[in-house]
Amino acid sequence: MTKEALAFAQIDNVGAVILHAYQHKASDLHFEPGKAGYHIRMRQDGLLQSIFVGATHHAARINTQLKVMAELDIAEQRVPQDGRISFALDPTHHLNIRVSTCPTTYGEKIVLRLLDPKAHVRSFLELGLEDAQRELLTQAIGHPNGLILVTGPAGSGKTTTLYSALSSLNNNARNIATIEDPVEITLAGINQVPVNVKLNLSFARALRTLMRQDPDIIMIGEIRDRETAEIAIQAAQTGHLVMSTLHSASALEAINRLAHMGIARYELLSSLHLVVAQRLLRTQTTGRVGVYECLPITSLTRKYVLSNEFLSYHGLQQHEPVHTLRTAAMNKVKENIVTLAEVNRVIPHD
Repeated sequence: MTKEALAFAQIDNVGAVILHAYQHKASDLHFEPGKAGYHIRMRQDGLLQSIFVGATHHAARINTQLKVMAELDIAEQRVPQDGRISFALDPTHHLNIRVSTCPTTYGEKIVLRLLDPKAHVRSFLELGLEDAQRELLTQAIGHPNGLILVTGPAGSGKTTTLYSALSSLNNNARNIATIEDPVEITLAGINQVPVNVKLNLSFARALRTLMRQDPDIIMIGEIRDRETAEIAIQAAQTGHLVMSTLHSASALEAINRLAHMGIARYELLSSLHLVVAQRLLRTQTTGRVGVYECLPITSLTRKYVLSNEFLSYHGLQQHEPVHTLRTAAMNKVKENIVTLAEVNRVIPHD
């Protein structure tokens, strides 16, 4: 149990639990039934910490409150459900909360993702990019058209990087639009479209619509399927700057991931400018810092990708040097920003 543990009297008040998590800058809340009792954990700086352990009877009351707030079926406990909560911190400040329920052996587990639409949008200088990486990203977003991908696992700061890029490009001379699930931070002057699966408003459908809205720049929250990838590449080929995230372990693996979706490499490389892979590392003080790998699609990189079915950094480095995630992380160790143990926890050896 952490020093931030909840007072026992708060536990049946879901609003108090959410407020506690927000005040401690948590990104997620886990409500977990178990054999020995009921647990609540929050994810803080990337790691889960227990904030309550108690009797199992708390589960039913808390689950009912959460389901009512998220407009879910309180009687359904056999299948997963997804919903949303708009949680008022004050009359003008609401948290956007994603709710996911899942049946387990000992009852329903519920996870909340806390998103603050008024959160501070970081500049490139605040992200943790090295000077050369910041220059590569600045050059890439300076193109009038093409595709930029930001990759990494969930919770690695991908959307933060894209928001930073959008913020630097945002002016009255450009029509900028985003498609997100959900909209994480409200950006003034940018048209943000929330995906709505219940209304059949998917990433692909929203992207098709935005293509008819005279866009200059489009940010896609995530490329999840072949249809979205194909439309994104087409948009990048026809005069639009397109930025998106993708779940993959590395920059090279992002190319493989799209190939597995059915995207031909030559088609992808015709518009791809830069792939950024990133992770967040806990610092030696408080909070986390980003570490990045920026892979520009140069003529040598393009030739290597097109001529080799199996892509590896060892193979690519035979053609030109690559500054990998691990290298970037070790630089943070040398600067005494993070520990070697933290690097080994998050980033494997090349």
